[in-house]
Amino acid sequence: MMQRHLTTVEGRASQRGQVLIEYVVLCAVFALFLFYPIQDAASPDAPRTAFGILIDTLKQAYERISFALSIPT
Repeated sequence: MMQRHLTTVEGRASQRGQVLIEYVVLCAVFALFLFYPIQDAASPDAPRTAFGILIDTLKQAYERISFALSIPT
């Protein structure tokens, strides 16, 4: 009976290790896609990363919102 309990505990430990590896691989792939240089229509001369495009888009949105809020009513 004791042997069966140990097998279950060992199985859980190996599953936790597998999930950690899957998580690390997924995060590495996500980081690769964020920082991999790509060509876009806005800047055909120099490739930009998806992260840079996202940051530029957020900056533009903030500028537009702050401009709209500064207009007197």
